[in-house]
Amino acid sequence: YGDMDREISAATRAHVHTVDINLAFLYGDMDREFYLSPPTGVSWGVDAAGRPLVRRVLKALYGFRQSPRLFHDHASRVFGAFGLEPTLADPCLFVLHKGDVTLYVGMYVDDFIIVSTDLVLLDSFKAHLGRHFEYKNREPLCGREFLGIRVDVDRDRGFVHLSGDRYLRDLLARHDMSDAKPVGTPRADDKEGSLAAA
Repeated sequence: YGDMDREISAATRAHVHTVDINLAFLYGDMDREFYLSPPTGVSWGVDAAGRPLVRRVLKALYGFRQSPRLFHDHASRVFGAFGLEPTLADPCLFVLHKGDVTLYVGMYVDDFIIVSTDLVLLDSFKAHLGRHFEYKNREPLCGREFLGIRVDVDRDRGFVHLSGDRYLRDLLARHDMSDAKPVGTPRADDKEGSLAAA
């Protein structure tokens, strides 16, 4: 939803905030019975028949395959209680139209990007989130990074600049390609198929 956020923010001069949910997966309730045995060297006792006791897991835990889905389901209910609905194009992008104001919420695991044409509605939604989750409030997304992308916003001019420079430099360094030289690639609008640099 990166391109959509950029277009919405620029076109409407919207406010853009982010939040990071603390211990997100623990908000998801298990949807089936699941039991854990104690770690090696630990005993939780034995039952009347002498069998080692186990513990029933009630909350999603980090490392369980279903934990992201369970958290998404819980967050979707919280969003729905505020009036947000998931879009058809992306189940992690939610929208609320209220008269002439709009609120968008994008989810990426435990990071939410909140875009609204009205700061009062945005703050009201964040207060609603606070009643359901503990989170780190990242305030306006300007001059900071979100998911590795630096975001600079000029609301007065309707301008949003996204930059992945640091992420790309880190990626090149991780693969020992920091000294790689640029190479031209064919452009889609090049009728002759030359390798002119785009």
